[in-house]
Amino acid sequence: MPERRHTPRRPLTVPVYLTAGGRCREERLLDASAGGARLLSDARLRVGDPVKLFVEVLDHRGRARTALVKATVARAIPGPRGARGFGVRFQPGARDTRALLTACVE
Repeated sequence: MPERRHTPRRPLTVPVYLTAGGRCREERLLDASAGGARLLSDARLRVGDPVKLFVEVLDHRGRARTALVKATVARAIPGPRGARGFGVRFQPGARDTRALLTACVE
């Protein structure tokens, strides 16, 4: 199957706060690219559902910053040891947020 991603995914195993359907929960980010991410979660989300991710990242000066990323669920995927997860596609957002995420995964 040909690769459909425009930017490569990189391992990025950090906690992330996911807000969807009026609920906030801590999940685990498994990998990310400048355009999307894969999360380990048992959340009951459907393809197309809007979500917000709060991710702590380091800026170019090494300072911790919390990036708010708006995304859409792109697909449900099986995770390790029977856990579930999903892939999200980041929505176009503020330049500083995209720059922070891009710096983390490049």
